[in-house]
Amino acid sequence: MAITCIAVDIGASSGRLIAGTIENGKLKLEELHRFKNAMTHIDGHDRWDVDGLFEQIEDGLKKIYEICPSDRKSSGKGENTTRTPQELRADMEKAFSLISGKKRVNLHALYLETDG
Repeated sequence: MAITCIAVDIGASSGRLIAGTIENGKLKLEELHRFKNAMTHIDGHDRWDVDGLFEQIEDGLKKIYEICPSDRKSSGKGENTTRTPQELRADMEKAFSLISGKKRVNLHALYLETDG
């Protein structure tokens, strides 16, 4: 069974939505939607166009939903979300085992581990 996850990558000048599919021990990456990202001038200040970024992400997700086979669409329940640092580590170790070469991780979430 193939597992596909969608990632949103926002850089300084562009953004994209990427599908990562793991099937038969192989990882396949496919860029599904790309868009421009630029600063805007609001109230005398340069700012990111956050509303525009969200619109592009939403457009990309709609596009993906239209091309995705009906048997592969998400239920929206988040069955594969990590709930603990241990689950995150396990997910990362699984991904690393499928990806050859040097790895680098950039997490955009904070996890707090306590003894309690």
